[in-house]
Order: sequence, then C-alpha cells, then structure tokens
Amino acid sequence: MDTTAGTINEVWWVGGGAPVTGFTVRFYTGLAAAPDSQPTISNLPENETPADYLKGYTFAGNANETALDSRFNQYHVTLPQPLDLQGNTVYWIKIEADIEGYPFWGLATATHGRDVRHVSYFTGLAQFLPGASSGAFDLRGTFATPEPGSLAALGLGTLLLLRRRRR
Repeated sequence: MDTTAGTINEVWWVGGGAPVTGFTVRFYTGLAAAPDSQPTISNLPENETPADYLKGYTFAGNANETALDSRFNQYHVTLPQPLDLQGNTVYWIKIEADIEGYPFWGLATATHGRDVRHVSYFTGLAQFLPGASSGAFDLRGTFATPEPGSLAALGLGTLLLLRRRRR
C-alpha cells in the first residue's frame, strides 16, 4: 500500500483466447477487515450493479488489440473519465472480456506485482478461487512519486480477475 494518491488515465494488459467483442474494467476497494485478502463484493459478478464497485467502464470492440505472438495480445484503453485513487488504500481491478464461444479468454500472468496473487471467478461456479500470480497489466496516469514496476506505487492492490463467457 502506497501513501501517494494518483490518477489513472489508461489501463494496459496482456491476454489471449477467444475473439473479443468488448471489455469491462472495474475497480473495487479492499474488504474492510482484510483489504489485502479480497475486494469488497456484495453481489456475485454476474449480478453486479454500479453500487457494487468503486468505478466501472465498458468498452466496445477489441480495446486496441495488438498481437504479441501466437497466444497473447496486448490491449489498452483510455478511461473516459480519469479515476482518482487515494493513498493508504488497497484497490482491486477486474478486467473482463466479452466473448462468444470457446476457448475462454484470459488475462496473462506476471511474475511481479504488489503481492503476486489474484482471485478468479468463473460464471456458474459461484465461487472465488485464489491464484498465486499477478495479472499482466499496467495502470498509467499521474502519480506524485511513482516507483517503476510497483503496483503499490500505482495505488492498486492485488488483482481480481474474472473470465466470463458471454452468450
């Protein structure tokens, strides 16, 4: 957790799988009693409303998809309204692809990050599963004292990753 506040203007990430028709990017605060363990979630992801998350954005299309190799693509979006994050606060992010068919789309994993873990949720299981890797994403914006490679410096906690098939 960093003491520096900041503003996020762009989100970049790496993933792959089924063709994508859109993305949802949402930010959450950490659970009050244990912010590092999970985000504050009051509904299952498929039933969320704007009251269930801090800020959410929906993007049509492929989010500027650029092929990196035969398995992975790079994506990026500019937020329509910048998101201000406070210091000394744990935040979570969800990057969800709108896809049709199989295979599922997934966020690539990274070997660095604030605490190198995430939580996954698959529609229909109604269960959150912990993971031992960070997601491959980058938040870009304005931060008073950024530390390269540090998610904590970006005001973000661990990752909430959801992979959902849309019909």
